[in-house]
Amino acid sequence: MSALEPPLLKTLPDSFEIIRRRIRDYAQQQYDFALLDCPPNMGFFVVSALHASDFVIVPIWAGSAFSVEGLLKAVDLINDIRANGNADLRFLRLLINQVDRRTAMTRVSIDQLNKHFPADQIFKTMIPVNAAFQRAENERKTIIRYDPTTLGAKAYRSLAKELLEVFSLDGHEEP
Repeated sequence: MSALEPPLLKTLPDSFEIIRRRIRDYAQQQYDFALLDCPPNMGFFVVSALHASDFVIVPIWAGSAFSVEGLLKAVDLINDIRANGNADLRFLRLLINQVDRRTAMTRVSIDQLNKHFPADQIFKTMIPVNAAFQRAENERKTIIRYDPTTLGAKAYRSLAKELLEVFSLDGHEEP
C-alpha cells in the first residue's frame, strides 16, 4: 500500500476522491454496512476513506495519553473534511479498545474520555486486552473464527449489536 501513496499524492486533492468515485455507489447498493479499516495515522488512505464515508468510528487505546491527543486531532480532521469535502461525514462514536481494567492508566483514560465526550459519542462496549487476538492473527483468522468464546470475540459481537442499535435509534434505515 505504501507504494501506491506517492503516485496518488501527485494528483492531490483529486486523488482523495478515488474511493468515493470508484466504490461508494457500489458499496451502498450491495451492502448494509461497509467498513473501511484504516491505519492508525492521518495519512493519505485515512483521508481518502473519510472522503468516501458517511460515519466514522474512532478507536482509542485505553491507557495511552498519546491516544487522547491523537483523538482530538482526528476529530478536528473529521470536522475539516466534513466542512471542505464530504458534507455527509459524521463522527459516529468513539471505541475504547485495549482495555485492561486492572491498570490505573486505563481507568484514568476512560474517566478523561467520559469527561470530554458525551455518553452518546462513546460506545458502551469496550474491547478488552485479550491474548487471543494475537493468537488469531498468527493463525490468520478473525477472532470470531479463531475462538468465538473469548472475551475479545464476545466484545466484538456486543459491538456489532450496539452498532445496529445506534443506527436504529438514530432513525437510519441503512448507513
